[in-house]
Amino acid sequence: MERHVSRKRPRRKQRRTRAEFRLSVPITWENLTAKRKKKARTPLHAVSWRTRLTGVLVEVFASARWISLGLLALVGFALYVLGADRSFFVADVAVEGTVTLSPEAVVEGSGVSGRHIFWLNPTEAASRLLEMPNLLAATVEVGWPNQVKITVTERAPVMVWDQRGQRFWVDEQGQLMQARQETGDLLVILSQEPEELTLGSRIPGEVLDGALQLKNLRPNITSLYYERANGVSYQDGRNWRAYFGSGQDMNQKLVIYETLVSDLMARELQPEYISVINKEKPYYRVASPAH
Repeated sequence: MERHVSRKRPRRKQRRTRAEFRLSVPITWENLTAKRKKKARTPLHAVSWRTRLTGVLVEVFASARWISLGLLALVGFALYVLGADRSFFVADVAVEGTVTLSPEAVVEGSGVSGRHIFWLNPTEAASRLLEMPNLLAATVEVGWPNQVKITVTERAPVMVWDQRGQRFWVDEQGQLMQARQETGDLLVILSQEPEELTLGSRIPGEVLDGALQLKNLRPNITSLYYERANGVSYQDGRNWRAYFGSGQDMNQKLVIYETLVSDLMARELQPEYISVINKEKPYYRVASPAH
């Protein structure tokens, strides 16, 4: 009887594939970090000093903070250079529109001479000019690199205000300003008030209107007197004082005044004064006859 003996085949050792091997190792953050460090690790002596220096410089200058500091330093240096350059300082100023004021007085009043063009404020300079009583309007224009142009409009004087020998010009709004020169064709108001006015003060509008209207009606009048209680008056050439008050009704008052004068002359009476301040109640005072 034949016996059959079966031999067991030796088991082949199973080879794991690379994918299976990878799966057998647990994936953790520590493992990944360690693997990366192992790959990136390079002997320190193998890196040249130039490479290390270059890396440090790139790291420093790539920082946003250092970029900001660099730009700030660059701007500061530019401002320093511009601020020290004399070509940006105002030296010559063009002035237009002056009639009685000198260009030098306008430049001095504006305060722009010698200023750096970057620190010059045209609006502020124009405001300073308008503080001058003689100016009605002013504009300041700035040009590159150090050009300044000032255009002004002066207040036109319409009469002269005289208080004890000190004279001022008076503009259309009644404002007192400095008298720059003699103008013989302007009406002179001789103030007999103890209170003295100063530059920039204003005389009452009704006084201004009344005086100008009276001058227009009687061009031969060169000067008028002013008192707060009696308004304006003038010395008649026939040797008496005529009081007219104030306001814009001087034409009516003149008619009444001439009527009174005709009546007095017809009666051969010499008045000391005639008042038509109140045109409804005019009055006069006759001089005492000489003995």
